[in-house]
Amino acid sequence: MIDEPAPAAVPPEETPDGESSTTAGISIPEPPEVRTAWGAWPLVLVALMVQCVLGFLIGRIFRW
Repeated sequence: MIDEPAPAAVPPEETPDGESSTTAGISIPEPPEVRTAWGAWPLVLVALMVQCVLGFLIGRIFRW
């Protein structure tokens, strides 16, 4: 068996613009005021919707 030398390592080339990431450079931290801009009303709205659904389901059970 003849040992052949390993092929020379080819350094990677620069990634072409068309194949690069579409999210490069857009990962910026959002300011704190954006995180708290909505206040607590979305949580209240979700809690109200959960109560409505539970009331409907419980009402269906006892109506049988």
